[in-house]
Amino acid sequence: MLSIVLPAYNEDQSLHSLLEGIRQILERFHIDGRVIVVNDGSTDRTGDITRSFAGVPVELIEWHPNRGLAESLKQGLARAIRNSQKGDVIITMDADNSHPPDLIPEMISKLKEGNDVVIASRYQEGSEVRGVPAVRRLLSNGASNLFRVLVPIRGVRDYTGGYRIYDAAFLKRVFERFGDQVIQQDGFGCTLELLLRMHTLKPTICEVPLILRYDLKQSESKMRIWPTIKGTLRLLGRHSFGREN
Repeated sequence: MLSIVLPAYNEDQSLHSLLEGIRQILERFHIDGRVIVVNDGSTDRTGDITRSFAGVPVELIEWHPNRGLAESLKQGLARAIRNSQKGDVIITMDADNSHPPDLIPEMISKLKEGNDVVIASRYQEGSEVRGVPAVRRLLSNGASNLFRVLVPIRGVRDYTGGYRIYDAAFLKRVFERFGDQVIQQDGFGCTLELLLRMHTLKPTICEVPLILRYDLKQSESKMRIWPTIKGTLRLLGRHSFGREN
């Protein structure tokens, strides 16, 4: 069983296209899967679109008001883990349609080769980024280089990307070890924090090249660049100086 976790905040312009793309991939490759949409206090039709989609089993978690990406990711993964069995896999994707579902079969294949985590990476040969502003790309590349120096993790170049596949049993171990503390970092630094938590359990990680389709994104970006940078640097500082578990 494949569970796909989609944290979503005001994604009614993109969500249906993404769900339809997921449906097509699951059917084409005969993958038994379901989607968990975490509607994080959206004020648009995100919840309505989720409830009305019938092409693939979809579970909806929602609350009001908005709690942020970190809480959405944590609760979505916790739900997927609770419903998982041995051999199941869990994927996280952005709900804005910038992550192509056609990578799912390759990522599952890499997981079956013995990896605990597979990351769709913006920094592998063959990757491509479409539609991302130049300043964002420059900051992203600089951050990737910094992370590789401060927190070298074998097999990892993309530390903050949200498109990942996990062995459900391994992810359960991570959640059991850290409990509610598994993700605390606000905003987009939460994906880095989860990676650092996982790293303490010595997983086998690999990457596959990602074509990031930011040009297909219809919604406004939720990332606030400077708060994200400051929060990420604080997280790296705590980890690098031994104050992280």
